[in-house]
Amino acid sequence: MLRRGVSRHGAGAAAAHARTRRSRAASLTEPEKHEPLHAVPGIIGLTRRPTRREWRRAVITGVLGLVGLFLVILLVHPSQPPLLADGTGAPSIVLASDTGRRLDVLALAAHHPVVVEFFETSCVSCEQDAEPLCAVSNAFPDVTVVAVGAGGEAAPALRAFEAKYLQPPCRVTVLVDPGRTVAHAYQAAVVPTVYVIDRSGHIAYGGVGVAGIHGVAAVLNQLHA
Repeated sequence: MLRRGVSRHGAGAAAAHARTRRSRAASLTEPEKHEPLHAVPGIIGLTRRPTRREWRRAVITGVLGLVGLFLVILLVHPSQPPLLADGTGAPSIVLASDTGRRLDVLALAAHHPVVVEFFETSCVSCEQDAEPLCAVSNAFPDVTVVAVGAGGEAAPALRAFEAKYLQPPCRVTVLVDPGRTVAHAYQAAVVPTVYVIDRSGHIAYGGVGVAGIHGVAAVLNQLHA
């Protein structure tokens, strides 16, 4: 009986040993099983399908973003306002200079061309325009060149601007437009705005911004041809 029991014990041990060897061999040959990835909430399109609410929110966000971009573009690069068309009769310019002299510009021009620029003293582009405006006044001595304060500023502020940017030999006369009546008549919604008026008192050219002044000389040359 004892011998038979030992035999059973030995057989059981051998079977267990064989199972252990098979288990180890299987672990060496079978590929490792990875745990499935769990969906991470909020990562739309990568780990789960977006809900209708999330689609709606994404569309609204996109539309608001486009509207914001459009507003930024308008603020940084505003569209050019409408100017008086070429051939239009030039409105009268009867204003006081920054030294107090009252002038009727078109009458004093005596059928000679007139260049009128609308500016403000706080305008950086107007400061940049001052030198080429003076160059035009010196290159065409028969042309009347005036600069009209378009912001309704008083004479002292305009005189300070003139002393800094329009010193002799610059031939530009600075005019005060306290009620902005002339600026409105010329539709000078932004500064700088520049016009050329021909000998017959009609608009020959209109320009806005720093680039506007650079078209003046070519127009004056055509009027002198």
